[in-house]
Amino acid sequence: MCRVFTGFILAVLAASNAFVEAERVVCSFTSAAVYRRGEYAFQMTDIPVSLCTHVVYDRLAIDLYSKVTPYFTLTNPDADEPLDEFEKFSALKRTNPQLKLIICLRSIFIAQVASEPDQRRALIESLIQFMSTYNLDGVELFWADERFKSEESLYQLLEEVKSGFRAAGHPTWEVTILIDIDHRGLDHARLCRTFCTLTEDRPFCSYIELCRSFNEGDWTMGWDDTAGLAPHAFSSSWWIAYENEASVGRKGEIAREKGLAGVYAVTLDMDDYRGNSAAERTGEYAFEITDIPVSLCTHIVYDSLKLAIDVDSNDTPNILLANPDVAVGGWRKFAALKSIKPELKLLIGIRNPLIAQAASESDQRKALIELLIEYMSEYKLDGVDLFWGGYGIQSEQSLYLLVEELKSSFRAAGHPTWEVAILVAIDHEGIDHARLGRLLDFVNIIGAGERKPKYGNNSTMPSANALFDVDDQTNMTLNGALQYWIDKGCPADKILLVVFFIAEVFQLKKPNTVQTQMTYCTVPEDGPFCAYIEMCQKFNESDWTMGWDDTEGLAPHAFQTDYWAAYENEASVGRKGEIAREKGLAGVYAVALDLDDYRGKCGPAYPLLKSLSGSYRQKANN
Repeated sequence: MCRVFTGFILAVLAASNAFVEAERVVCSFTSAAVYRRGEYAFQMTDIPVSLCTHVVYDRLAIDLYSKVTPYFTLTNPDADEPLDEFEKFSALKRTNPQLKLIICLRSIFIAQVASEPDQRRALIESLIQFMSTYNLDGVELFWADERFKSEESLYQLLEEVKSGFRAAGHPTWEVTILIDIDHRGLDHARLCRTFCTLTEDRPFCSYIELCRSFNEGDWTMGWDDTAGLAPHAFSSSWWIAYENEASVGRKGEIAREKGLAGVYAVTLDMDDYRGNSAAERTGEYAFEITDIPVSLCTHIVYDSLKLAIDVDSNDTPNILLANPDVAVGGWRKFAALKSIKPELKLLIGIRNPLIAQAASESDQRKALIELLIEYMSEYKLDGVDLFWGGYGIQSEQSLYLLVEELKSSFRAAGHPTWEVAILVAIDHEGIDHARLGRLLDFVNIIGAGERKPKYGNNSTMPSANALFDVDDQTNMTLNGALQYWIDKGCPADKILLVVFFIAEVFQLKKPNTVQTQMTYCTVPEDGPFCAYIEMCQKFNESDWTMGWDDTEGLAPHAFQTDYWAAYENEASVGRKGEIAREKGLAGVYAVALDLDDYRGKCGPAYPLLKSLSGSYRQKANN
């Protein structure tokens, strides 16, 4: 049986594959076919490999009850045959070396496996072993289990399979799903995103990639505000909300005007956010630790250390810190940055929802703290930066305890100067601002939210909201929201303003609808946003109409035909740096170093970082 799929295989591909194969003819046959006899007997040699680009062997089974570690195995339904059918399958490449061989995993257990982290990990390990043995090129998962109300476990499985393949040295291995066209409850854009390639598993594009998209196409730039804080861009059927030099500059100004302690650039500046996914990039946008401009930074945050909670044979939870870069010595290279700048502060970033679970149990808090002290001592690090997400009031109470115990344990271990900081959204509800200010060394406040444009009544052009609702206060500017934190008892000299060097891209649909665009940029690879480095290039390569979503110069936008982009530019980040200084903030926090135009595609390298840093530091010097 030959199945030609033109649109019903939803593919999650590595960047190296996403734009290489313009045409795919996928031919599938079932394992049951080899059992036929007589006139309709079907053998592996009957496959017309010259007509196919991909051949899918359907199907591999899951044995959840295996006594073999880990927990379950992949079973070959033809293994009891005298001749190994998978050896024959692998041999098809001798006839057509370009042929891609895919294994289909079709099992009623797939949803159950996807819902448990340890079983996902075991499945991925088994797949890597199986595919390596038979020299296969990808896996196809059949997703049809309606018992699971949420599809989140599917997305998690797909992300982990892709990252597992890359970590095993197989970035070109494909991951696809086979699914009914009327399957309900799917986030279609999340499944199919290919707009950006650098942030491979995350829903946004880096600026470094987005600027190139601007340069290569015809874009209209605009703003979602009148203050120059929320830029957007649109082109044909795309809309991008992003940051540009003007918007991040304006945010720097606001931080200064508010007397904030500083601004927090994600990924880089006074405090610096460095995503470890950047280290996995290859080719033109490869980013190494040696690319970090340490002269522009006081702190560098390596994001992120992975957190896992395992259960041993006694049903006792164990805290595990997973280091994704041990094999290539990433952390030792990170520690070596101090040889260039001895006063540099190096921090660990932990961005994991399991942090709330670990914080909720005293023994798990203790285990986590002991591991952190061991880790930080080994690599001569200077602090930890925790992501404070929306975990619920009960969980947040335990997070206060975790922060208190971290500080006291660092002092008891002889490291009273080690810093404890959090990364939190400016509009996070229910926070005890004064308590955080007392407990923490720094509070890194994300001064941006989603700027998805909307059409008003009888409006032919959408606009985006760049204001914030904080607790019971509505429609606050960035300046006002920062002042709210200060008035609530969080000292300005402990606050850093976080600025993202990304663009959010939206596609404008007819009639008057807006859709988040996941596939507009290739940098980063893993999310529905664009890096400034790519977006600025897209702006330069075609006509865009620029505007603002505010009156403060903090929210620039750009639009072009059917696309809208909310982004940061040099002016907006410069203004944010000024605001941080004016408010007496402790600093600024750039996110992320590898999203800025670090290759100088659109002019001098690191334009957003320099604008953010310069606006904050210049005022500080004055």
